[in-house]
This record gives sequence, C-alpha cells and structure tokens, in this order.
Amino acid sequence: MKTPFISCAFCILMLVGGGCASPGYFTDRWRDASDVFTVAVGVGVGAKVRVGPVAPGLIVSHDFAGLRAGTFFLGNNNPVESDVAAPFPIALRSWDNKISCGHDVFSLQLFNQATERPQESLVIQRNKDVVIMNPLPCIALGKHACDYTQIEAVVGIGGSLRLGFNAGELIDFILGWTTIDIYHDDMSVTRTGGRPKITN
Repeated sequence: MKTPFISCAFCILMLVGGGCASPGYFTDRWRDASDVFTVAVGVGVGAKVRVGPVAPGLIVSHDFAGLRAGTFFLGNNNPVESDVAAPFPIALRSWDNKISCGHDVFSLQLFNQATERPQESLVIQRNKDVVIMNPLPCIALGKHACDYTQIEAVVGIGGSLRLGFNAGELIDFILGWTTIDIYHDDMSVTRTGGRPKITN
C-alpha cells in the first residue's frame, strides 16, 4: 500500500532535484499561475465579452489596478493602455499620438505597451503584452498565442470591472512543472532563436 506512494514521492523528488528546483524554476511556476486569471478595476462605460477571437461589445475602458497579463499593478497612467470596442468602425487615435491605427477599426485593446517600469518590461519579455487591433466586427486578432485562449468580460458604468480566465495559460501552468513551456514565457530558460530571457 505504501510502495506506490513512496515511488511517486521519489519520482517527484527526482524531477525537482534534477535541475528544476532552481529559484527561477519556482518563480516561473508562480508567474504561470498568475497568467491564468485576470481581475482588474478601472474606469469605463459599456460592456464587452471575449471568448478567444470572438469579442463583441460596445465599451471604452481603462484599467488602473489588479492582476492582468500575469502582473499585479497599481496605477496605470499610460493613455494608450485602453480597451475600446464598437459594433461599427471608428477612427481611433491615442491621446498622445503614440498609437495611430491608420484606418478605422472595430476595436483596439492595448496593455503594458510602455517599458519605463520594470513590471511592464517583464510583461513584454514574457510575451504577455496585449495588442489587439481589429478591422473586423466582433473579432479579436491578438499578437500572441495566449490571446486566443482568453475568456473575459469587462463592464463599466463609470467604474469598470474586468474578470477573465485563460484555459491555455492553465495548461501552460500544469505542463510547466515538467519544464514544458508551450507559451515560451519561462524566464529561467534561455532559448535560441528568440528574444533573450533573463535568468532569475
């Protein structure tokens, strides 16, 4: 009866002890877990639902605090980090002209585009920056693979609330314990052919 338990425990210890148990390894597991959920508050008017690439809604919102893109943040003064969606094409220009769409779009969603703060740089290095700009109605064409497994809703009536869950990030978190990194977001691993990663 005790033998299978002891065998399983031994295998887990071997896996962790065989090079996985660096501080960076466990930091990556924590970051992978943080990627699974989105909870943010801000200001906005309207509502939008997003299920992978399908994102109907009519909203203008801006997140100020919460957990998003695997990062806890408080204070968000970048005017280009916003979420705008409509069932009709609209001309969008950022307040400070950092973003110019060049054509009318149905939605524009940006988050963590600036790199002045350390957490924003980390989000970009982990391929978690949100860049969604759509010339099609109710469609969310993202920059990264994790954008297509995101399920979220945001509603605003002056204040706004964003809640989300990412099924792909949950799989990435589970597989990450075996060092399989399907979204290429582990910072403790240096990969060739891509952006250099910082080893923690």
